[in-house]
This record gives sequence, structure tokens and C-alpha cells, in this order.
Amino acid sequence: MISGITDFHLKKICQRILGFTIDGRAGLHIYFLILLILLKPNSGKMTFYRFINN
Repeated sequence: MISGITDFHLKKICQRILGFTIDGRAGLHIYFLILLILLKPNSGKMTFYRFINN
């Protein structure tokens, strides 16, 4: 769960970057995904790995 102050600042950052706010129910992974998309090079690829401990 994201604290109220962190949530407020993340919403403001997204509003400034995207031009609209993200729903208050969004988790930290949504903000991470937005930053990942914005920071990747145009020819870059996003890969998500799932690590499983055996």
C-alpha cells in the first residue's frame, strides 16, 4: 500500500508528465511501468522476468 503523501506526489508527477492523473487505486507498479515506458529508448524492448525460488 502506498502512503498518502507518496500517492499525492506520484499523482502530481504523472499529471505533469502525462497530462492526466492516475486513479487512486493504482499500485506502485503502475507508476513504475509509466516511468519504464518513458525512459526506454525508442528502439528498446521491455522484458519482464518472473523469478521463482525452488
